Amino acid sequence: AAGEEWWLGLTYWVVGSLHGLLGDFAAALAATALAQAIGTALDDLHVQSYAASATGWIEAMRMRVPQPTKLYTWWSYRSPDWEKADKGRRLDHIWIAPELADRLADLQVTKHLRGSPRPSDHVPVTAVLEL
Repeated sequence: AAGEEWWLGLTYWVVGSLHGLLGDFAAALAATALAQAIGTALDDLHVQSYAASATGWIEAMRMRVPQPTKLYTWWSYRSPDWEKADKGRRLDHIWIAPELADRLADLQVTKHLRGSPRPSDHVPVTAVLEL
């Protein structure tokens, strides 16, 4: 159906029958069904709800960093002291198949790289799965 191609900007991977979806959800979203379902703020509760109900997938980042802990992957260039302000957004996500939940060995949000010379406004997010 029209508007259901929102995931084309993300990375979808399959290992046997196991699968996951990851990437910058803000870049993948436009006026799509997902954007309407979770809103433009991409807040945690809506993302988790969508991941669980619409796809059956698990939001891996929140498995390791539970609510209400702040979990950002993006900080605006407009903030003169992004670290002190501690106001960002979580635009990058890793969703995994339920069968992979017990195989999630590690998850890292490499926040310190945002402080590098000439940094991206996003930081790398890495999941290690024991297959």
